[in-house]
Parts: sequence; structure tokens; C-alpha cells
Amino acid sequence: MSPTVRSAFERVSTNVQSLQGATSSGLIEEGDELIWSYRITDETIWPRRQDSEFSISTTLQMVRSFFDPDWEPVEIHFEHGEPSGIKQLEKLFQAPLVFGQSSNRIIFDRAGADKLYRAEDPALTAIIERTPLRFGRRSRQQPALFKQGQIIHRKSIWRTNASRWRKSPQN
Repeated sequence: MSPTVRSAFERVSTNVQSLQGATSSGLIEEGDELIWSYRITDETIWPRRQDSEFSISTTLQMVRSFFDPDWEPVEIHFEHGEPSGIKQLEKLFQAPLVFGQSSNRIIFDRAGADKLYRAEDPALTAIIERTPLRFGRRSRQQPALFKQGQIIHRKSIWRTNASRWRKSPQN
């Protein structure tokens, strides 16, 4: 487990694509703040409000569960437009919300992000960090294998159901 909030966000930024393709994630420093950015890079997937709000709320919950139950970001940005019920969302996220941004972001205090919460176990960390790398190698091969599987599956369905479809009174 990461010893600081900063190191946790750095690890998520490094490994998220191994577990979820077509995403971009990164952590940058800007003055006294850290900004974690997340977005789906596939422009054909829109709108993506559900993904944005789920991903940000899940990330916040993990920080609160693993580090500090009272942790509050400085601000949250969403790439989607402002929905109705913004007060309920602000209560859920416990931060001011900004909509219509170029990416989804969690902005938080740099000093708090560097607070040490635990000692890191290097052996456990090595095991955990190797796992997404293995998934990452597979995910680069997966599209071709997945497509081949779809073709075989479609041919199988066609062969199995073709005679029924031709005889069906609805056709």
C-alpha cells in the first residue's frame, strides 16, 4: 500500500491503462496543489458523465478509506456539462465542482498529499506492481484475440440459427 496520497495517485496514473484501456491519467504539480487528471480517450464514447462521476467518486472513496476518512479535495472538475442537482453532488464529493472542463480532475493540497500514513512494504509493493504490467502486456494483444473470438462466435450463432431465421414467420 502506498505510504502517501501522492504516491497512491502516482501509482494509479502509471497503472490505470493496464486495467482500463482507452484512458489517460496523470498527476501534475501546480503551485501548492496536485492535480490528478482522468479521461476516456475514445471520443466516440459520449456522453460519459456516468464514467466520470463514478471514477472520481470511487477514487475519492479509496483515498478516504485508505488514508483519511475526512480527506477533502480543493476542487473537482468534470468534462461534462453541469447537471441538475449540483448541491447533492457537492455533498457527495465534499468539494466545489466545476463543469465543462477538458478533463476530469481532482485538485488537492500538495502538503497534505505528502503526509506519511504508513511504512511501505517493498516486497508486497513489487508483487502488486507486477500484476498490472502482466495485464498490460495481455491487453495489447487482446483486441486481435477478442475480434477473432467475436468472428468465431458470430459464425457459430449464424450456423446454429440460420435455418430457424429463414423459416421464421416474422422475417
